[in-house]
Amino acid sequence: MRSPRDNKNRYGSINMSTIHPVDRHVGLKLREARISQGLSQTALAEKIGISFQQVQKYESGANRISASRLYDVSRVLKADIRYFFDEIVADEDGNGVSSPYTNKNIGVEDLKIVDLLSRVEDRGIKQQIYQLLKTLAEWDANHRPA
Repeated sequence: MRSPRDNKNRYGSINMSTIHPVDRHVGLKLREARISQGLSQTALAEKIGISFQQVQKYESGANRISASRLYDVSRVLKADIRYFFDEIVADEDGNGVSSPYTNKNIGVEDLKIVDLLSRVEDRGIKQQIYQLLKTLAEWDANHRPA
């Protein structure tokens, strides 16, 4: 059985390679739902009676979230419990799982963009931002060193 210590290297930093893909996926979905509701980690933590550091650990996948805590989170974030497991699929060999959230390198900057975008109410402006980001992503993909 994996303990939270197993996720840390000797310097106390989280070793992302030992985090189970489902824990990572659920954590990222938690973060996505929290941001979409406009809540900070501190605000969510206060609503469910834990520290903001624990929310950080759940979101990174460093700590597993219990079923009862996930239920509390889903109620606060107004998300169906199934939302946190959407898009998880078993690998072809049946020994692991795959998720669009765990297969991409979603960083803090990406989530900050989502947070800022969620504050824009004008659909036309959001569409323009989307087109700009799409153009930049395509340019970047075509201009990376081989």
